[in-house]
Amino acid sequence: MKNKQIKLRVASAFLAFGLMGGLISCSKQEADVAPTPTVTTADSADVRVVEGRLVFKDQSTLASILSTLASKSDAELKAWDTNLNFTSLNKSTSKEAAALREEFGFPRHLTAVINPNGEYQVGNLYYYFKAGQVHEFKTQADMLAFQQNQTVEHRSAFAGRTKVQDTEASRSQANSSYGRDGKYQYDFCLWNDCGSRRKIVFERYIYTQGMGVDYWYTALVLAVKLEFRNSKGQWRVAGEQRVVDLAISGDANSIISGSTQPWCSKPFNITAYNETNYDQEYTIADCYMGGGSDPSSVYWDFSISGRISSWVSSDQGHTYTENKYDLW
Repeated sequence: MKNKQIKLRVASAFLAFGLMGGLISCSKQEADVAPTPTVTTADSADVRVVEGRLVFKDQSTLASILSTLASKSDAELKAWDTNLNFTSLNKSTSKEAAALREEFGFPRHLTAVINPNGEYQVGNLYYYFKAGQVHEFKTQADMLAFQQNQTVEHRSAFAGRTKVQDTEASRSQANSSYGRDGKYQYDFCLWNDCGSRRKIVFERYIYTQGMGVDYWYTALVLAVKLEFRNSKGQWRVAGEQRVVDLAISGDANSIISGSTQPWCSKPFNITAYNETNYDQEYTIADCYMGGGSDPSSVYWDFSISGRISSWVSSDQGHTYTENKYDLW
């Protein structure tokens, strides 16, 4: 009986999301309620590029595409953008794009659908990320006016990272404090030269974004990072080629505070081997959910076990590995 209840809540979550129509409610066709997850091509009517911004047919199309992209590698995400002839926040190398990614802590698959200005469009609604919120506008003129610091009537909702805290040995939960946990860190001297300090970090965080009145999109993300210490003793993103080799599994339940059943209950099993010169992220699970008036009411209860290894490609002698039953 319990499994049936969980399935009912998951189905209800996607039904509610399909019906809510974003931050401003509007009616949907029945076919919009349960879209088939497919990665859309450039000539599809479901998504197109207009003035450097992705335009999705409707909210259920966006939900379907995000669900599909969540399991893709960074190389696959960039190939998807290229196929659309779209420059995404994920692909952009500008300082402004980097600052926007850091401010909001977007999961990488979400940056594949946002442009470097922090915009995307669903139907006739325009979305813009600024100052810890996602803002929704009925017209492009309103969005442009807001971007020029004019007062414009519109809706807005919280968007950003929420911190993960350990609550017991074998389970973890997310609360509403902004940040990452940075639980596992390995500080070492690159090539045994302590004038070149590096640090490998394994951490997980929660991204939560308001999608309407009491509706949320949330994702549980694992990040594997490499940092260097500058002359001021500050840790910054490093650019060396590095390898990430992992095999993790567990379960993740997204819950509204006070509820006895999760909206989404997702077992996961992720294996990956990547060699890049930038940090890697892996979306463990994501969910659309309803109920709860603020981000503090949205949280994940989860358990992660397995092995995570990383090393600088030219210095494999300083490999960092965590391998145990209860990583988190």
